[in-house]
Amino acid sequence: MRKLISCLAWVSAFGIVFALLIAPSTLQAAEMPEGWPWHGVSIGFPEGDPADIERYKQELGIDAVRLQLKLRKYAKRRHLTKEQAWDDGIAWVNRMLDCCSSQDVRAIINISAFPLDPDEDMTQTQAGFWKEKSNLDGVITVAARLAFEFRTRGKELAGYDVMSEPVIVEGGVSRRPEAWPSLLRRIVSTIREHDSHRWIVIVPGPWGGPNGYNDFEPVADSRMIYGVHVYKPHRFTHQGIRDISMGEIYPGMVGFRLWNKERLEQALAPLRRFQQQHDVPVLVGEFSAVRWAKGGEQYIKDLSAIFDDYGWSWLYFSATGWHGWNPDYNQHYPGRRTDASEDFLGDQSIRWQTLRDIFGMKKGTVKP
Repeated sequence: MRKLISCLAWVSAFGIVFALLIAPSTLQAAEMPEGWPWHGVSIGFPEGDPADIERYKQELGIDAVRLQLKLRKYAKRRHLTKEQAWDDGIAWVNRMLDCCSSQDVRAIINISAFPLDPDEDMTQTQAGFWKEKSNLDGVITVAARLAFEFRTRGKELAGYDVMSEPVIVEGGVSRRPEAWPSLLRRIVSTIREHDSHRWIVIVPGPWGGPNGYNDFEPVADSRMIYGVHVYKPHRFTHQGIRDISMGEIYPGMVGFRLWNKERLEQALAPLRRFQQQHDVPVLVGEFSAVRWAKGGEQYIKDLSAIFDDYGWSWLYFSATGWHGWNPDYNQHYPGRRTDASEDFLGDQSIRWQTLRDIFGMKKGTVKP
C-alpha cells in the first residue's frame, strides 16, 4: 500500500510539473483570437463600402477590420429615426461581413456614440447621461440587439465593441463615469446571453486611453480583448481640428514634454503592465495623426513598431471617411475649408506609403 501511495504521489507530482511546463503555451494559444495579432483598418458607416475591404486587402494585406456604426450622426444627417438608421446600419454590416468572408478578413462591430436617438441633445460625454437609467438601459438594448442579430454569422465576425470611449468631460477634464464598471459587466453578460463564443472588446475609460489600466481588473470571461485608442499627445494628433492650434511637431516638445518613441512607450506602460500581468490580448482599435501633422508619418511608424513588439493587434484610423484621417489625401492643411477634394491623391499619397511601410507591403502586392 505504501509503495502504491508513493507511486501515485510521484505520478501526481510529475503531472503537476508537466502541466506547469506545457499548460502556459497551450493556454495562451487557446485564449488568443484566431490569426492573432491582427493588422487592419477602421471603416465607418455609411461612407465605407465592401470595395474598400477588397482594396485594403489587395494593397496592404489586411486581415482585420473595425466596422464603426455611427448611427446617431447618420440619422441626423439623413433626417431619419433611430430605427431607420439602425436598419440601414445592420444591412451595411451584413454586406461588409459578406465581403470579409470572401476576403478572409475578421471584423469587429463597433458602436461608440450613445444615445442612438438623433433627437437627444445629451451625449455620453455628459454627466447627466450616466445618471439616467433609461440611457444605460439603452446601451444594453443595443448590445443585445447586436449579439442577437449577428449570432449566426461565420468566423468573419470576430467580436463586438460596444461603447469604446466611455467618458465624462467637465471643465475640460475627462474622467471615468462611476457607472461604467457596472454597465460594462452588464454589456458583457447581455452579449453572452445571445452569443457565447465571440470576443468582446472592452476598455476601462476614460475615453479609450491606456491610463485607465492602472487600476483596472480583468473581466471574468475568457474571451475578452482589452482595447485602447492611441492619440497621445492629443495636441499633436488632433492639431487644426476645432480650436486645437497648429504647429506641434513629432518628435519634439509638446507642452513641456519631449515626445518621441520612448515617451510613447511610457504613455502605453499602464496597458503593457496589465497585459504582462494577466496575459490577455490587446487591440489598438484606433491610432493615427491628422494628415497635416508634421512628423505624423514617423509617429505612426513608431507606434506600430511598439505595438508589434508587444504583440498587440492594431487597426489604423481611418481607411475611409473624413479627409483629415483618410490616407487618400495629401499633407496640406485645408484650413476651414469643408471641401478638400483638391487635396485628393488616392494611393499615391505620403500617408499611403506610410501604411505600406507598417504593413510591410509593396504597391499592388498581396500579403502572403
